[in-house]
Formats: sequence, structure tokens, C-alpha cells
Amino acid sequence: MKVKDKLSKADSMAMEADYERYAKIDYLIALRTLEITQPWKPGPAYKIGGKSSKISREPEDIAIKKDADKKLNRLYWLQRRGDSAIKKFDDTEKQMFDLKFKSFQHYNWIEVGEQLQLSQASVYRRRAAMLEILAAEEGVI
Repeated sequence: MKVKDKLSKADSMAMEADYERYAKIDYLIALRTLEITQPWKPGPAYKIGGKSSKISREPEDIAIKKDADKKLNRLYWLQRRGDSAIKKFDDTEKQMFDLKFKSFQHYNWIEVGEQLQLSQASVYRRRAAMLEILAAEEGVI
């Protein structure tokens, strides 16, 4: 018989931070893609002349840079794991996720419980279950 693994406090905090990043993952991916495709280059505000003498393989170069970028790959990995975890939530857990991580109100867990009319104990049990779902997806437990 296997004893169920529990998340440590540090792992719980890391999973909660991953959910926060997952809630804005589309923005983070778009931002990193923009950083890769449009890098800032110091220089004059304008250039005289053109690039007519240069043959460009820019689309290929960008694709290679995106494939090799560790930060972008980590964001895509988190997106896949988060999508998989969210699919396993019940309706109440989805509402909790939306209130905690996607709301502009910045609710804490107690306020999330008040909004959904759940007891504090129920909120923290469901929170632990949500964190364990993501931890299982990420291979932490």
C-alpha cells in the first residue's frame, strides 16, 4: 500500500506561484516571443540606407531562436501542465481558480471562500487538492 505524498510548504508555494504564472500565460508567451523576434538594439534613432545587399533568412532564424529559448520552452511546458490540471477541476475549483488568480480584485483564500459561500476549512482543503493536481502534473509528487 502506497502512502499518499503530501506537498511541503515550499512545494505548495511553488505550485501557487505556477498557478499565478499560468493565469497570465498567454501574455507571458506573447511577451517572450516579442523579445525574441524584436530584440532591442542600441543605435541611432534612424538608419540611412537599406538592407538591399543582405539576403535574410529571418523567419528561419526566429524559429530556431524560439526553439532554443529555455524561458519560452518553460512557459509552453507550464501552459500544457496548467491546461491539464484545470481540466481535472470540478466547477467549484474552477470558480476558486478564477477568483484567486484571474480576478482583478486580488482575493485571498478567505475572501474566495466568502464569495463562494464556503467554510474556511473547505476552501483550504480544496486549495490543497488544486495544488496537488498541479504538482502531480509537474511530477513534483
